[in-house]
Amino acid sequence: MAAAQAIGDVEAIAKAEAEAAAAAVKVETLAELATQIEDLKAELAAANEAEFEAIKEELNTKLDEISEKAENALSLIAGAVFDVELIPAFSTTTSFAPSLTFSTAYEKANVFEEGVANAITFVKDAQVQTGDFFVIRVSPTNVIVTPEMITIQNSKGVTYDNLKVTKVEPFDGLITRSTNGAGLWKVYVELENYGAATFKAATEVAGTSPLKKVLFAVAINNTDEDAPSKVISSYDIELNWTAYSPANRLYYFVADKHVKDVNNRYDNTSVSLDAATGTLYTEKEWLGAPAVAATTTNVASSSTSDDNRTALQAYPAVQGQPIKISLTQALTDTKATAPSNIRAMYVTLDYQTNAIESAPSEWNAWNSYSYNGLGTVVDGTETEIIINSTSAINDFIGFRVFAVNYDGTLVDPDGKAFYVSIGQQSANWSAINTIITATASTLKGGAAPTTAKSALANA
Repeated sequence: MAAAQAIGDVEAIAKAEAEAAAAAVKVETLAELATQIEDLKAELAAANEAEFEAIKEELNTKLDEISEKAENALSLIAGAVFDVELIPAFSTTTSFAPSLTFSTAYEKANVFEEGVANAITFVKDAQVQTGDFFVIRVSPTNVIVTPEMITIQNSKGVTYDNLKVTKVEPFDGLITRSTNGAGLWKVYVELENYGAATFKAATEVAGTSPLKKVLFAVAINNTDEDAPSKVISSYDIELNWTAYSPANRLYYFVADKHVKDVNNRYDNTSVSLDAATGTLYTEKEWLGAPAVAATTTNVASSSTSDDNRTALQAYPAVQGQPIKISLTQALTDTKATAPSNIRAMYVTLDYQTNAIESAPSEWNAWNSYSYNGLGTVVDGTETEIIINSTSAINDFIGFRVFAVNYDGTLVDPDGKAFYVSIGQQSANWSAINTIITATASTLKGGAAPTTAKSALANA
């Protein structure tokens, strides 16, 4: 019995030892597995990070591609026109008539004006074209239209190369019938040159009775390869030519007032004079066609009512604020309508002969003030002047406007004067409004230029 028990104990001990050894192996195995699991986790994390970076890179690439496509689409909208219409199709007013009329001026030798900044030299017999304009509507409405994009063509698709687009600007006028207001552009055009036979051949249908005109369409040429190469309007434009007729009467607006309603010193009872003493300059007018200079045979003393504005009030100017001077076509105009036959203008002080208030102190005072915009020729029909000096407040100052036609002749032989009374800026007027315009010409102590016209003041 004892022996059997001993054998049983040995077996039990061996079994226990075996189980303990197996348990130890399991522990080691679990530890190894735990290590392996941690290693796998680390590998998985590294793999996830690498995969995420790859995915992120792929997403960024796709985003770049989408952005590029969006930019290309925006560029296409900004730079390409998909439709163009002539506004006359929507209007009953002759202001937008599709009939364009051109003329050709032949220059007479002249300099407008000796002694004045930006003078224009006119060369004898040089050909100058006067232009016209038409209005278009484009789509998309936010597209920017430039002169080089625009041509006109006949129904055979032949471009009329003798037409030059000189300027394109947003149209801010009113139209008379319903249409979308956005995308409106005013297109200024003129002939490159004029020859009667070639112009007739291009603009008239030969052998028709009554005469038929060739109709032209506006063509917008796109440069973007993804846009239509050309879009075309309806065929509604007629081209006409007429002989040039220079202006021989000068009219303009002082801000919103026609010069016919603004004081001058036609005689010594003028309301801009305190004392009715002294002899004033005698205003002149052309006897017939305008010339490059006044002589004793081509002008006469002016008797027109628009030159006798002695009893009218001076324009109420404000020191430091711009005064716009806009040429207009007629005495009866209620707003400035730019003349098509006048090329340039300038403003200066009125003649010294008219500065008779306590002479010579009034003339000296005018010349002591600082101005912007005086004594500079402006190619166009609008300009601005500014009276800068606070010492001018409560004073009267006389100005005179001169203008020249495209052929070099003077619109008025001695210009046309207007007077202002200077007031002070209101206390809350922003200081920024007194900043001088960078393009203006400043004239301090600016006596009237010594020219053939100013010499008339002493004639």
